[in-house]
Amino acid sequence: MSTSELLALLIPIAFGGIQPQDLEQEGAALDGFLADLEALRQTLMTDSDELIPSSDRIRLVPVSGDIKKPYFVALAAARGYTIRIDDYILDDPWCYFTAGISLAGDYLAQENTIRPWIWEVVVMAVPVAIPAPDLETLLNDLKPAHVLLNFTYL
Repeated sequence: MSTSELLALLIPIAFGGIQPQDLEQEGAALDGFLADLEALRQTLMTDSDELIPSSDRIRLVPVSGDIKKPYFVALAAARGYTIRIDDYILDDPWCYFTAGISLAGDYLAQENTIRPWIWEVVVMAVPVAIPAPDLETLLNDLKPAHVLLNFTYL
């Protein structure tokens, strides 16, 4: 079915006159647009590997699980530490309150409940010269807000 025939289906009443010529003209314009769009899609979404340089291809690996923990392990390794992160969730949720005044002048208060995560950071090797800032300071500054860090040095 051509685009002009599809356009004709959108108009339930036949107006007569120049309507068939208008539909043909509009249909041809839409067909041209769709052809240009398909050519652009073929250019951008090629099946070849040329879009990704071979040097970057090794970095694109599927990630499974928590993507934050491997980042912190790699960050520590870059600073000379060897660590492992084990995690678990606290059984008792934390409750905290937020309060404020709305633009209308109403007082708003809300209780929020979260289940914090505990990351057991097991430090297995420490560099000879401790870089500044130290590992605990660095990880505590960068960790997600709902994560508590517990450091164990072997």
